[in-house]
Amino acid sequence: MGKSVAYSELSAQVEPSLPKVGPEEILHGELEDTIRDMRKAELRQSGAASSTITKAVSNTISALKAFRTANGLRLYDTVGGEMMEPVRFARACEAIYNLDLSDKTVERHISEMNKRVRPWAITLRKQQLTHCETLSEALQELLRMSGFSIAELARRSKVTRETLGTWVRGKEVPSTPSTIQDIGNVEVEMGVPAGTLSKFCEIKKIYIRSDRLKIDIRPDDLKRVRQYIPDDFEHLSKAKQQEIYDWVMSNIVLSPTDDEGEHVGSREPYRCKLRTQWLHVDTPGTFKAPDRLRRQVEGLVAFKTAELTPLGKNRDPNKGRWSSEESKDSKLILLEIFFGALRKKGTKEENLGLENVLDLEKIDSFIDYMRKRRGLYTETITAVLMSLAGHVNPENGYITQHRKEISSGRRMMTEDAWREKCIAASDFIWSRWRQIQPLLDVGRDPFLPIRGVVDTRKPLHTYYVIADEIRRRTPLAAANILQRARCFRDLVMFRYAGQFALRAGNFSQLQVLPKGAPKTSMTKLRRSRSLELWWDPKAKVWMHRQPKESFKNHSSPATKDIEIPLADIDGLYRELEEYLELRPLLLDGHSDPGNLFMADMTRGGSNRTTLTPGAFTQIWKNMIRRYGIYNPYTGHGAIAGLRVHPPHAARHILATHIIRVDGSFAKAAAAIFDTESVTTKRYAEFSAVHQYELARDVILSDPPVSQISARVT
Repeated sequence: MGKSVAYSELSAQVEPSLPKVGPEEILHGELEDTIRDMRKAELRQSGAASSTITKAVSNTISALKAFRTANGLRLYDTVGGEMMEPVRFARACEAIYNLDLSDKTVERHISEMNKRVRPWAITLRKQQLTHCETLSEALQELLRMSGFSIAELARRSKVTRETLGTWVRGKEVPSTPSTIQDIGNVEVEMGVPAGTLSKFCEIKKIYIRSDRLKIDIRPDDLKRVRQYIPDDFEHLSKAKQQEIYDWVMSNIVLSPTDDEGEHVGSREPYRCKLRTQWLHVDTPGTFKAPDRLRRQVEGLVAFKTAELTPLGKNRDPNKGRWSSEESKDSKLILLEIFFGALRKKGTKEENLGLENVLDLEKIDSFIDYMRKRRGLYTETITAVLMSLAGHVNPENGYITQHRKEISSGRRMMTEDAWREKCIAASDFIWSRWRQIQPLLDVGRDPFLPIRGVVDTRKPLHTYYVIADEIRRRTPLAAANILQRARCFRDLVMFRYAGQFALRAGNFSQLQVLPKGAPKTSMTKLRRSRSLELWWDPKAKVWMHRQPKESFKNHSSPATKDIEIPLADIDGLYRELEEYLELRPLLLDGHSDPGNLFMADMTRGGSNRTTLTPGAFTQIWKNMIRRYGIYNPYTGHGAIAGLRVHPPHAARHILATHIIRVDGSFAKAAAAIFDTESVTTKRYAEFSAVHQYELARDVILSDPPVSQISARVT
């Protein structure tokens, strides 16, 4: 026989006309190399002498070469049924008798093929079952290798024949805890690594009903916790059910607060819903704004979002326009808080209106409610007061300039009386704002939800484990392709935030262009304040393109037009491109808005495919709830102690990572597109920790040691 050819040299033998084998298939040349290595390892482990190893390996490889020669196989042929299927393998071995070899040599070769070569080939093939796309294909492959019938494998694995048959024929896949255990038994019996078959399965969440529980949970609250409680929740004791429910509500569903000890207060919902995207959401404790108030606010929004100041009116030249969805939402939230507090203090819904801002008693009622609710004066109170003061600004406030629209249907004041009321309200609000400043307490630590991440030495590395949790829980396409698409949306969204410090408004406006499409001009992006992900065919990279005007702090010198490559770290491009392939599934037949992240239309509800900043924030928070927060009762989640947080918290993680690793506030500021002075003020505590850690490293790197050989005990 000719000299053995190593697998690495096979490319020279492959004929151009031959089809390329898939990455999961085994070539005979590759099998020969693997068998040689496995035989050497086996003999070395047994302590065999070097000469013995050489001879034994030669015998094994000679048997494999004789097998190939007898069956007309080449090094670049794929290992197939002649090796894997018992009956075909037996016939292929008998063909060795046709070679010009003694019967003794043939019998030795056949013995070696049965004892070592085929079992090792099967082991290698089992480890590479990833070429199978469905559970049915994988099971059929294993049955061919083993020679088992369905009935025999069912008996050995303690699975019913009917159940195994439906899996083999592809009519069903395991989807309950008991059938997942059954498929695990099949894996053990067939000698394949754990997860080889179960990866094709997806457990269907058991639908838990409130009327079957031992504790009282409102249907609305059960809906909020259902996906975070264990499947056997209904069968647990009353005390255990209460324990799990309380933990899930406090640690996963609700946002964290620092209201402990003396700062307890009331936490019930209270807001007046003004934002259109939330009007259909039935949140207990909140209420929809009455029609009159809603019409007034619509007029306010039209005035504040118009590109040009309406004729005959004035606006603050610097901050008078709400230039993005994010800024509009943030301002409306402040009004929701104000009117929600007034209703809690006894104002009837029909009496709620923008004219309430002129009532000094109502301003004090708002302050009193918020202080008692939180048990302290917080920055939320002062933020609302500043916003209200802007609306009654004597020169350019909306309320000041729209007496007729706001007083419609009510007792009409004269223009002079209205203006005097606005001036008095403005003076009073600013007076209260100044009085509250020295009394302010920090009601919420901005780092509290991510404290367990930012307090580590490498926050970005700690946070990144969420990506692995998403990957682990992403089903194969054959098991649930729609859920796979949702998982990839979450994964790409999370990883994108790990490179670019974007806010929810930026994420909701991020467009993706198909490969080959020309990039949009930066001028057009500036006008629309949108961002773009574009494939650069020359550099072969995805480019993140963002105009200065799209930044929240676009007036800051820290921002400018940017065009930066999205780094292909840890397979990001592969994951991004799979997401782009799966993305149409989430549109469910609706027209494509072109946004990289858009609404999941398969869940019904709104026909709007694009996301508002608020809707994107909810998607982000749900991703953190599902994959980020470690849940000891289900074993899901990546980080113990993490709490639900919005997407801009990823900015904190980027900044603190740079400060803790490098100590540079300038670099941290550049990463989050902010000024160094603001960054230094916000993240100063992490620099102190960084310096302490460096100092401690110096001490511990060369500690003093005893110079005497014996110590007094």
